[in-house]
Amino acid sequence: MKPGMICLLTGWLIVSACLADGIPKTDSVTVDIQMPAIYFGAGDEFWLHIETRSLSGNPIDCRLFVILRIYDSFFMYPSWRASYPPGYNADWADVIIDDEIRVILDTVTFPDDWTIVIDDLQFATACASPSWELISNIDRVDWSVGP
Repeated sequence: MKPGMICLLTGWLIVSACLADGIPKTDSVTVDIQMPAIYFGAGDEFWLHIETRSLSGNPIDCRLFVILRIYDSFFMYPSWRASYPPGYNADWADVIIDDEIRVILDTVTFPDDWTIVIDDLQFATACASPSWELISNIDRVDWSVGP
């Protein structure tokens, strides 16, 4: 944790645990969000994977951030705890990046009687080095659910 540091990750202000300068250094790692669709309804399967790639060809130590935004609320992988100001309770997974697909959320199926509409959802992901430098692109996907 770096107290008092502030950075911008996909337009969200995250305080307490933060990436050093907020400027992507895309020469080390790429991250890519994978989902079966961007709109989900009754009976649809939903899952979330992150494809990671080491551009050097060697394994790289990384802090993997995955953030779910639901309207103005934030939830961070792997605990999925709510993250609110002023502390934002940042969470991440310490991983070794290689060329692989990481399962973040296993497959679930929306109930056949699903009727709730949620139209302002977003996943975002990025990697930071153990010294808090942003070493990847920032990927994000807007998505929604409905009947």
